[in-house]
Amino acid sequence: MKNAVLLVIIVITVAIASNQRQKRQGLFSIVSFPNDPCRGKNNLNGTCVSGSECQGLGGQAQGSCAQGFGTCCYFETSACGGDIIRNQTYINNPGYPSTYTVSTDTTCDYKIIRINSNVCQVRFDFTVFDLGIPFFTGATQFECVDGSTDYVSFTPAGNKANGLELCGLNTGLHVYVDFGTTNASPDFVKMTMSFDATNQADYKRTYSIMASQIECNTNYYAPIGCDQYFYGNGGTGTITSFNFDQTDSSAIARLKSYYTTCIRREENMCQISYTPPDTDSDSLGFTINGNPSTVKKGKVGCGNPSPGPGMCTNAYIRIPQGTETGEAPYITPAPPTPAPNTLCDRFCGRRLC
Repeated sequence: MKNAVLLVIIVITVAIASNQRQKRQGLFSIVSFPNDPCRGKNNLNGTCVSGSECQGLGGQAQGSCAQGFGTCCYFETSACGGDIIRNQTYINNPGYPSTYTVSTDTTCDYKIIRINSNVCQVRFDFTVFDLGIPFFTGATQFECVDGSTDYVSFTPAGNKANGLELCGLNTGLHVYVDFGTTNASPDFVKMTMSFDATNQADYKRTYSIMASQIECNTNYYAPIGCDQYFYGNGGTGTITSFNFDQTDSSAIARLKSYYTTCIRREENMCQISYTPPDTDSDSLGFTINGNPSTVKKGKVGCGNPSPGPGMCTNAYIRIPQGTETGEAPYITPAPPTPAPNTLCDRFCGRRLC
């Protein structure tokens, strides 16, 4: 009988000890969560990390994320140049949000350092982008180039060139830049801000540009060769040219090269329609000057693949296999021969074909 009683006591003691261990283990449960983008209480983007990690990384805590387990950590720099080593860092002008002026020509180089081997692109979102407007004299008239005005240029990893040089007013727009493979040398993307003190010394410039690193397996990874990439929003949106919202109507910014805008096909969507503003309500809403001496209008501004003299040769928008109805290729007569030109793909003037 004593053995039985002793046995019962031992079982109870073991059960209690086991239950206590389970309770103690529950107090030290480890919660893990992905370092996803988040929206901070400052209405700007951040990265979801632990509170201690945010403090250690030099970020600013801007509310919670991951159901309260994480901290939305905001990163920014207002230095003129430097290495950007945190995802979704805001690159601000010195003194931001105040404006920035220069007394001597100034260059700020920002190097975007790849945060992991699965990153393929950098997206630069122009939260605020107000630089010197295009200068109006000389051979570089209207261009965003050195010696004429402020400009920002982008260099993909591997020190390649993409040709984009932007100036003027581009708030709300964005560009994608390729990171290439992990073997690229140098293995960083560079954004160069160049400020012109000769022509724009008194200009009160300001910029805040978010640099986001895009992993290859995401559904917002842009196809190779895309300078801009639009997605979501129910498959609708507005595409504007760089410097479109410039308040000075004479400050036309002319790109030095081609750039490509891509649009993701959304679920259950089969076609895409482009509608320019009506010329009566917005005379400059769609104005592509295909020939410096004249502005082509209507269907005469179409051509494929090599337009005739004066037809969309110097500046145009190319929409492969553009049609009027979305059902069959657009066809124009080609007098004096009856053979038609099909698949209109170049558009200029003041409206689409």
